[in-house]
Amino acid sequence: MATFNIGNHLLPGEPNSWQTRFPLVKSFLIKQNFDVIGMQEVTNVKLQDLQKILPHYDYVGTGRDNGKDAGEYCPIFFKKNKYTLLAKSQFWLSETPDVPGSIDWSGSFPRMVTWIKLKSNSTGHIFFVFNTHFCEKSEDARKKSAVLLLKKIFEIAENAPVILTGDFSTTSDNGSYQILITNWNRFLSMINSEDIAKRYINKDSSTYNGFTDNLTGTKTDFIFVNGYMTVKNYEIHVVKEGNIFISDHYPVSVKLSFLFERRPRPGDITKLPWE
Repeated sequence: MATFNIGNHLLPGEPNSWQTRFPLVKSFLIKQNFDVIGMQEVTNVKLQDLQKILPHYDYVGTGRDNGKDAGEYCPIFFKKNKYTLLAKSQFWLSETPDVPGSIDWSGSFPRMVTWIKLKSNSTGHIFFVFNTHFCEKSEDARKKSAVLLLKKIFEIAENAPVILTGDFSTTSDNGSYQILITNWNRFLSMINSEDIAKRYINKDSSTYNGFTDNLTGTKTDFIFVNGYMTVKNYEIHVVKEGNIFISDHYPVSVKLSFLFERRPRPGDITKLPWE
């Protein structure tokens, strides 16, 4: 499982434009051969390029501006020979989550969540994947987005295994992150996969790099799991070639396995965050 903000669509000829970075993206994705990938900042042009290099994958996702093809996507790619798609949908991070393109809470752009329900063809395990990109300008918007996201996960996935990927535009010391990992009562809390991984690669690296080598420890890209998952490996993929970065965010991946009984989380809080 991976999360990957593939970066803004800079104009051709600019340093680290999509055209310049795409060969790195292509070689990386083909080599890593992930089962499932949650992506952010995908446009129609980039989506078409990705489909060409990922022929063994299917994807779910639409543009955030109109629920069709306008604006950035938060697509989820998955190997179509390994998983069966059981359900899919999306919602917007706003007061009207079912309205495509809706914006609230001082957000500068529409923000959305794409989700899928998959069945493993080899084991029969059924699980959900949610993928998002939070507002980069407003912590208030991120907090309210976190509450809505948890509420929707609770409604959609209920008591099932869940993986949550995304660029959350915040670090672990901020309130929106803390909302996501707080052990709210009556539903399965989200856990940062980094915190329970058995093995790490580049753990101390940033996930956000801003096309520079000078940033260290700035992590805004996370893979959360609930209590039905155990994390074998966690890796931040520091990928660059000369002065060319794979993106202004490094991809993050984990190797997961299912637990037959969910991981216990003591100290439940009695009030849900939206009550």
